[in-house]
Amino acid sequence: NLCEMTYMRPGYLPVPLPASLANDRGYALFLYREGMTRVSEAAARREVSKLGEPGPDGTRATPAIFLPGNGGSFKQVRSVAAESRRVERERATLAEATPSRRKQTASMNSMHSASDDDDAAKREDGDTFDAQKARAPRLDWFAVSFGEELSAFHGALLEDQTAFAARVVEHVASMYASYDAGTDASEYTPTKSRKEPEPTHVVLLGHSMGGLVARGALLDDALQKKKSSLAVSLVTLASPHAYSPATTTMRAARRHARLNEAWRLGYAEEKGSVTNVALASVTGGDRDRQVLASHADLKVGGVVDARFGFAVDAGDVPGAFGVSADHQCVLWCNQVIKAVANAVLDAAHVQETLLYDGKMHAGRGVSEETATAARRKGSGAARAKPSRGFSKPSTG
Repeated sequence: NLCEMTYMRPGYLPVPLPASLANDRGYALFLYREGMTRVSEAAARREVSKLGEPGPDGTRATPAIFLPGNGGSFKQVRSVAAESRRVERERATLAEATPSRRKQTASMNSMHSASDDDDAAKREDGDTFDAQKARAPRLDWFAVSFGEELSAFHGALLEDQTAFAARVVEHVASMYASYDAGTDASEYTPTKSRKEPEPTHVVLLGHSMGGLVARGALLDDALQKKKSSLAVSLVTLASPHAYSPATTTMRAARRHARLNEAWRLGYAEEKGSVTNVALASVTGGDRDRQVLASHADLKVGGVVDARFGFAVDAGDVPGAFGVSADHQCVLWCNQVIKAVANAVLDAAHVQETLLYDGKMHAGRGVSEETATAARRKGSGAARAKPSRGFSKPSTG
């Protein structure tokens, strides 16, 4: 195929789990850190203990969680996590550059939109440069280990994985819970009481059956109760949304049908169960002989509303035109993974910008109603604008 290799120096740090995530199947959670290939247990604990803490500018990284598919390993997160780190550095360099240099760099970087040139030109003409809005977003990549279980063949395994994934999302989101929009960053403490927490943005990346696990987890009762304070960007790679080609039991088939029906109904009302989720489905193409286009079709059963998601073939992704990736290759195909990294970073940037606007309005004496509206607007940030990482959203 035409895929280019993705290179990395992976480090996987175990994340201690609370009692709510205790299980007898060996499921675990890891934090990915590029370059931390050999670290002591003490150093790993220190790195994990800093998760969710505000940086010098009062902002946090956006948590991203990888869910492997049938027989998949948590270590498969390495390609997208390493590429995300490279894109973060490129964007940070662009944000810190002088206006003239920013304009030059933006015009040369094909992965950035044409509006970057316009923004740089406006700042060069004397417009106020907002350093916060130009700040490059950051991602903290987590990976769930399901012990490489063969979940495609057994409905009970999928249910166990879904329940664990829901608790992981809940736990990770709580680690990154934001302080109130009217509170100064320097006054933040992890235990600070807050009347209305700002939406926490969580990115989920599911490969193959991991995409179905992610969709099922988001319907969890506990997560539904926190839906108003949780914005989710879900990207799936080669996931059989319509139906699974490997279903061997009626239980698994019925579970798949119930999942699709729940998502269809979740869009039926203005405040439905999945209206806080933006879904982008990437299919591998002709070389994927395991999950065909018909298996991954989002239109079957109305899996996703066109307002909240879209599907795209790997070969139609900007920067990956003509590429066809097999079922495993889609996880490391650099052209595809680079687009995924840009897409989720774009979603993180939109969310941060909306929350920043809410804090600024609250701090400048704007009415509480306006500040609250700005915070609530953030809950839909993941779908606020098309990502530069993918092609124009469509339903097919």
